Amino acid sequence: MKLGASITAALSRGPLLTPHEKAVARRRAFSISAYVGPNGAGKSLLMAGDTLPTLKGIPWACTNPDHLHTQAGVTTGLRRVLSTMRFTSPDGSDHPLWDPLDDYAKIVRAEHVDLILDEVGGAVGSSSGGDDLPMAVKASLQELRRRDVFCRWTAPSWARASKVLRECSQGVTLVLGFMPVAHKDGISFDGTHPMWELSEDGRRVVEKTCRMLGEHSHDAGRLWGAKRLMFARTFDANVFDEWTTAKREKVKPEVRELFWRPGSTAESAYDTHAYVEKLGQVTDTGICLDCSGTRRRKACECESPTTRRRRVRALADPEVGPPAAAAS
Repeated sequence: MKLGASITAALSRGPLLTPHEKAVARRRAFSISAYVGPNGAGKSLLMAGDTLPTLKGIPWACTNPDHLHTQAGVTTGLRRVLSTMRFTSPDGSDHPLWDPLDDYAKIVRAEHVDLILDEVGGAVGSSSGGDDLPMAVKASLQELRRRDVFCRWTAPSWARASKVLRECSQGVTLVLGFMPVAHKDGISFDGTHPMWELSEDGRRVVEKTCRMLGEHSHDAGRLWGAKRLMFARTFDANVFDEWTTAKREKVKPEVRELFWRPGSTAESAYDTHAYVEKLGQVTDTGICLDCSGTRRRKACECESPTTRRRRVRALADPEVGPPAAAAS
């Protein structure tokens, strides 16, 4: 593993490639960035690596009266990661700066965060039908700058993401993976346990018992090999009206990077086999995606955002007056 990392680092010092630290910084310069490539190519790994600087702690200070944190009396904090994929600490526990993204409302309310949409089709995917995304989410994705939200998303292809998100994206990183190796994930057992195998005639699945005593492990048997070497090319998305192979070959990438996975910090920041949150389990029409039943919408009792902003500004500036006076 050290040899592979050393060779990759040496090659990255050449004129055609970008060293890893500089590549991360240049990709992070794109406020809304896509990571595109085949399943298992290393898109999520590269995106996790580009999110590590935020997970190390980036302080912010803001007194914008339109922000929800200001209205709650909070004007400083650490930048957080709002993500559909789980980020972990070195000991395997949830990272203290990670917040799970499991509801569209969190996108609308996000402020001073890195918004991570792994497998974007389960959150902000494209749709040929009219029930695409809630209008509030569409509007929110076009106003990320106002709330200091950076967004990174992955998909097997550029077209998988919602048109709104594609039109807002500034950078596109095409990821290809090479040199697959079988996963070494061992499943631990303590003493005897049931196992299964195909019968001699090949017609039935039969249960047998593993009689190994004490703690031992069995290979997980995962057939998706883990790619050890990734080649990533980052393009400026603004030069494309559609992401096509023909156009991609004609445009010079902003960043070219070779990345060696085994032993990398990014590899330990998340679990590549972990569940990715899916949003929108109930559509805008109230239909549940699990049982096709309907759910009633409760009556809204929230204060109008306009009234709330006027109230906060009135507290900050006495000359503005109360909301009623400002409205008149």
